[in-house]
Amino acid sequence: MEIKKYLTKAVPFRNGCSADDMRLSPSTPVESQDVGPQGMSVLTTVLFTVGYSVGAGVLGLPHALCGTGWVGIIIFCVCALASMFTADLLGRCLVLVLERHSEQQDILRYPYPAIGQAAYGNRLRLMISVGIDVSMLGQGVVYLLMASQNMSELVSNLHVDIPKCFWQLIICAVICPVCWCGTPKDFWLIGVGAAGSIAAACVLLLIAMGRDAPQLSPSYDSPFKWTTFLMSFGMIFFAFGSHPSLPTFQADMKQPNKFNLVCLISYSSLSIIYIVMAVEGFLVYGSKVQPSIVMSMMPGPMLVAVQILVTIHLLCAFVIVTNPVCQEGEEILKISPYFSYQRILFRTCVVCLALFIALSIPQFGAIMSLVGGSSIAVLMFVVPPVCYLKLCSMKGPWEPIEVPLHEKVACVEIIIVGAALGASITATALEALVYSEFSKPCYLS
Repeated sequence: MEIKKYLTKAVPFRNGCSADDMRLSPSTPVESQDVGPQGMSVLTTVLFTVGYSVGAGVLGLPHALCGTGWVGIIIFCVCALASMFTADLLGRCLVLVLERHSEQQDILRYPYPAIGQAAYGNRLRLMISVGIDVSMLGQGVVYLLMASQNMSELVSNLHVDIPKCFWQLIICAVICPVCWCGTPKDFWLIGVGAAGSIAAACVLLLIAMGRDAPQLSPSYDSPFKWTTFLMSFGMIFFAFGSHPSLPTFQADMKQPNKFNLVCLISYSSLSIIYIVMAVEGFLVYGSKVQPSIVMSMMPGPMLVAVQILVTIHLLCAFVIVTNPVCQEGEEILKISPYFSYQRILFRTCVVCLALFIALSIPQFGAIMSLVGGSSIAVLMFVVPPVCYLKLCSMKGPWEPIEVPLHEKVACVEIIIVGAALGASITATALEALVYSEFSKPCYLS
């Protein structure tokens, strides 16, 4: 998509700099100019996107495939294509908003809410902000629960009994100082660590499942239940639900116009990884596969290595997903964008909030489905096409945009199906969380 205007006004970046030296020169189009000298490359952005998403998907999708049956492979593919399409729509929306509203001071600081405001005003902006905070915090809780589960099982192999609830306290104490960093480009090594550790874990998982297969006689005769099917659907949504952070990553890129390439590489990679891991996990362990595939592995050195790598990934992902929540809270509370004791206090409180939720609801499977079916479904399948169609139809001092008929049809179908499935998954997850899968909080046991 071509941009006919140039951003000549200095705008504050999400690290708080009102960088005149970072702004675009009047003679250089957005397509060919870096947003900032320290912006992320396409490869780094891909690593953040994949590293942000892949961990929970790799661990939980074999169990989700057990709940959907083999039709789940088709669901994976359709969900991946729809997610890639709506992610690209988000990227187009941000470029349009930057083109039309370069005078606004907070577009790059809060890109997704800015898209909603440009399309439908403050109400949608507020809804998106709340949805992002719920999604990010919910994902952080899931990662914290999974990490504590891994660590509890890991040390149990050494005949050391430390409950997973206590591990949640230890993990938060260790990871909290890292959460004090500013924005993704300030801790880009975390993105590399998240992607690298889960990539190594996937390789070891494949080898371990190949080792376990001859020793097992799995059964695949799981009775079909709509409740289980919808819960599995929610896990699939969760696995592809990186949309709340995508505009943040795009705004931190050197060349945001190349975000469509990021979407293509990221979601193609995610699809391949998810299908391979889910199919092999289901084939090897059958209907007895656990909510986390690591819990199904046979004991041995391979299991220990996988647990360590997966835990590293989950800790890195926790830092990534809680960062947008921290940034928005700091803006609301007028906390300086530069490193300060106020930032330390506030971000420590955010980590403590995630810890409290994890201690109160220690069921990551149900939380995955609930978050995937509610806020993530809305931010992934409803908001992007709605905003894109609205922005393209708006009249103003810019060239009109005619959306092709096939894109309009795809947008409408995704909105309707995504909203209907999201509502059904949310209701099912709430019922499961309250009635069938609710566990006593750690601090009451």
